[in-house]
Amino acid sequence: MIKLTLLLSSLELILADYCEFGTCGDNQYCCGENKCCNKTVDIWYYWAGILLIVIIILLLLYFFKKSKCNELQQDEERLLI
Repeated sequence: MIKLTLLLSSLELILADYCEFGTCGDNQYCCGENKCCNKTVDIWYYWAGILLIVIIILLLLYFFKKSKCNELQQDEERLLI
């Protein structure tokens, strides 16, 4: 069991990305042996965009429903008069 643990930890060290100190810039990350890759847009930007779209759709549906209810209420009032 101990040998397996040592083997797995040594594999992790071998497979880990390695970059010399200061090799990658601010907008980069280490993605291989002394290889720097550009950072892409963080995933939270996509979720924030999706959330914003959902909120806009819900607001539009709310106002559409509210306007339809007001029209129906006005029609009922006209019929009563």
